[in-house]
Amino acid sequence: NIVAIYTAAEVAFNTQVGTTYTVQGINALTGGWQNISTNIPGTGASISYLTSTRGTNQTFFRVSHVP
Repeated sequence: NIVAIYTAAEVAFNTQVGTTYTVQGINALTGGWQNISTNIPGTGASISYLTSTRGTNQTFFRVSHVP
């Protein structure tokens, strides 16, 4: 059997009910932000989003929201 272990980033953020969130990423601050999640509904609690970082040297993350 082969075991493969990959790298990932966990983005955790607080939410509010009635607000929709999107996790975005970018490899260089000179480019444009890309959505890496689908719309995440706010629950009023903290939410964690896990995303693969396999094959990337660096990634910057941000969370945008629509009230």
